[in-house]
This record gives sequence, structure tokens and C-alpha cells, in this order.
Amino acid sequence: MVLQFPPGISIPATSDGIVPNLYYVIRKRGTVELASESYSDRHTRILAGGIVLNGAQGNVPVGQLDAADTKQAARSPVGVQRAREIEWLKAGAPWVMTRVAFDDWFRIDDLIYARETMPPGVFERQGTDFRHPVHIPSLIGIEDIKYLD
Repeated sequence: MVLQFPPGISIPATSDGIVPNLYYVIRKRGTVELASESYSDRHTRILAGGIVLNGAQGNVPVGQLDAADTKQAARSPVGVQRAREIEWLKAGAPWVMTRVAFDDWFRIDDLIYARETMPPGVFERQGTDFRHPVHIPSLIGIEDIKYLD
């Protein structure tokens, strides 16, 4: 089973229609939001037949979900500035590019496009940027792995 939430994004679900680690949250009357349980969605795979495999490389399209949030943020200058700040914190390398150069280089449309086209199983994180997402590792057998990265 695959759920469509937000519109246009397919999220794998169990045969009962449950998306592990994702929840509906109502903070304001009339507004339903989607929330996740930390980063566990990146390490939970839904197999064919709706079987949940915890610890495996996830197949939730995290980049596409973030793109939907970024599109919302892009509607205001404050949202664009916040996205720029977050990207600087995650990917900024002042010895490579100054903050001023980064601000000139950063384009919100590029961020949205990169996230919309990220396949499940990869994601940007500290030390990478949205144009160079990394493979999300499986945590199965992690006790036998000497180096995770």
C-alpha cells in the first residue's frame, strides 16, 4: 500500500495503511500536520506486502517531504532566510566559500528542485549539501561495523 501525503508524494505503508514513525499532529484547530519520530524514518523500510524492516535503509521519500516544507517556507522572505541559515549550518565551509559568497550562491529554487528529485534512501546531512546527498546506511548488523561513515 502507498499513501499520498502531502499531495503528489508516495509514502510506503504497511498492509494496514500505517506509515511507521509518521504521525498526524494537530496544533491548531482545522490544521493537520505530518510529523516524524526523529530520524527513524530514514532507517525503516517497508517491503512488498507491507512488512516493516527496522534498521534497514529507509524508503520514505524524505527529500520530497522536505521539499514540500521548503515550498511553504519559500512563500516569505523570512522562510527563505531561515532555509539559507539552515543550509549554511549544515553545508557551510568558510574555508571554501565565505558566508557572503554562500548567500549569493544559494537559491531556494535549487534547494526545492534538489529535494524533489532526491530518491528514497539518500539525504543531505552535516558535511554534505543538497546537491550532493549521501546514501543512508542500513543499521542492521551495526554492532559488527567498525566505521559507519
